[in-house]
Amino acid sequence: DAVSGGKARIGGAVIGGLLGGPFGLLLGLGAGDTLANRAEAKKEMAKLGLNKKVIEEAQTLAQTLSDAQAASEAATDARETTRLRALRLDEAFEGLQDQAREALQRDDESAARGFLEERQKVGKQRDLAVAAHREARERCERIDRDVATLQGKVEEFDALILRSARQA
Repeated sequence: DAVSGGKARIGGAVIGGLLGGPFGLLLGLGAGDTLANRAEAKKEMAKLGLNKKVIEEAQTLAQTLSDAQAASEAATDARETTRLRALRLDEAFEGLQDQAREALQRDDESAARGFLEERQKVGKQRDLAVAAHREARERCERIDRDVATLQGKVEEFDALILRSARQA
C-alpha cells in the first residue's frame, strides 16, 4: 500500500544515504515499490553494469544490516531499562538500611528487623537486576560487533560494485 511503500522508500533512502557509494545508491533507489522507482533503479544499475544476482545480494545484505541495526537499538533500550532497574533497587536497598538505622535510634527493634528483612529481599532482586544488566551489556557488545562486521561487508561489496562498474 502507499504507506508501506513510502516507508520502504524512506528506509531505502536512509540506508542508501548512510552507506554512500554505489551500494548506497543502489539501495536508495531500489527500496521503493513504485514502477517509476523500479525503472529508475534499473537504469542506474544498468549504468553500473550490475546484474540481477548482484542486486539481490545487495538488497539482502542491506536488509540484514538494517535488521542488525534495529536489534542493536532494541538491545540498547533493554540495557538501559535493566540499568535503571538495578539503580532503583540499589537506592531502595540503601534506603531500607537507613530506615533500619533510624528505627534502632528510636529503640524500635521490631521496625528495624522488618526493614532489614525487606532489605534482604530487595538485595536479592538487586543482584538479579545487576546480573540482567551485565547480560544486556554483553548482548549489546555482541550485536554491535555483528553490526560492525556487516558494515565491513557493505564496504567490501561497495568496492566490488565499483570494480565491476569500472570494468563494464
